[in-house]
Amino acid sequence: LDYNFEKVDEYFSFFTLRIHITKKELNVGRFFIEGAHDRPEIELNPIENKFLIKGRSISENAYDFYQPVIDWLDDYIKSPNALTVFEFKFEHLNTHSTQQIMKVLQRLKKLSQGSKTKIKWFYYKDDNDMLELGNRLKELLDVELSFIEEEH
Repeated sequence: LDYNFEKVDEYFSFFTLRIHITKKELNVGRFFIEGAHDRPEIELNPIENKFLIKGRSISENAYDFYQPVIDWLDDYIKSPNALTVFEFKFEHLNTHSTQQIMKVLQRLKKLSQGSKTKIKWFYYKDDNDMLELGNRLKELLDVELSFIEEEH
């Protein structure tokens, strides 16, 4: 932003105002991991506004599996979409994975402090364990979760 006054005569002046606008570019691209029997499918796609982790997460090395996701979120937080809707659709989580999902939720909580963020926790109608886990995580991390019941 810059401005300038130019005097024409004793009665008139010109005022010039220049505004430079820089388009904010996305710093992060699509992140995708195909699901398998012990790991969930993960799609983090800011262009299509799709943020999803779904399936079984029972890997014994959950730290190594989720670290790229956490790194991606750390970058995304710097330049997020106007609205981020993040969905969790787990069939099962082991203890190692739950610890890493807590880290993901901490990043989403941080994201929600600077931009509009909705976090959805899906569970099957007859899966009380997954509903209870979502409630425990919500309370432990003081994060806003919406619970959505699904049929099998």
